[in-house]
Amino acid sequence: MTTAPDEKPLLPFRVHFEDGTKLDVQAVDAKTAATEAGQRHPGIIRKTKLIRETEQG
Repeated sequence: MTTAPDEKPLLPFRVHFEDGTKLDVQAVDAKTAATEAGQRHPGIIRKTKLIRETEQG
């Protein structure tokens, strides 16, 4: 993945809502991820976590 020097890469975040809904979004930071998820699903956001890829074998 290549980005311009002044652009931050998009990272995967999982946003958890109070009603149990979880949304995965791509964003430059957690605040942006929460904002985007809040536009897709109404409700109270409980936490926003960076999704870390792990290799399981």
